[in-house]
Formats: sequence, structure tokens, C-alpha cells
Amino acid sequence: MEMKVEKTFYMLERKPKGSKEGKEVFLYNEMAPAIEKIGKYMTGGVSTEDIELTEISIQEEGMKARVVSWSAIAEALVKKLTQSP
Repeated sequence: MEMKVEKTFYMLERKPKGSKEGKEVFLYNEMAPAIEKIGKYMTGGVSTEDIELTEISIQEEGMKARVVSWSAIAEALVKKLTQSP
């Protein structure tokens, strides 16, 4: 698989409960689809402890990664719910 990245991408990691296999990892060019996937996980009973969203920025001096806070994720989920018809 190949993915062209402009300056920022998002990595969503989920630890499957009770699985001996490693994490599931998904990459996104934008935050919105990652938030949508987190919403599906949450309605499916996945614990917040098993999910992590990381924003990775590519800069001239290198890459920077920061974990997206759950308050930011919750805000995006609420906005998404309130915009739904």
C-alpha cells in the first residue's frame, strides 16, 4: 500500500480485546474519517483505553507526533452528532 502525505496524517491504533495479535493500525489523511471510526468503535463497546489517535506532522526539521486528546476527540464526535440530520 502506498499513501501520499502532504504535511499531516493521522494514525488510529486499536488494541483488539482478548487478542494475542498486535494492534490494528489505520492511517488517514484527515482527522474526520478517524473520528468517524472512533465513533463506530465506541458504539460497539470498545474501551477508550484500547484506542489511540496520533497526529503526525512532517516538517523540514523532521517529524512530530502528538497524541490527540480525548477532549478533542469528544468535541469532534459531538460536532459530528449535532450536524447529522
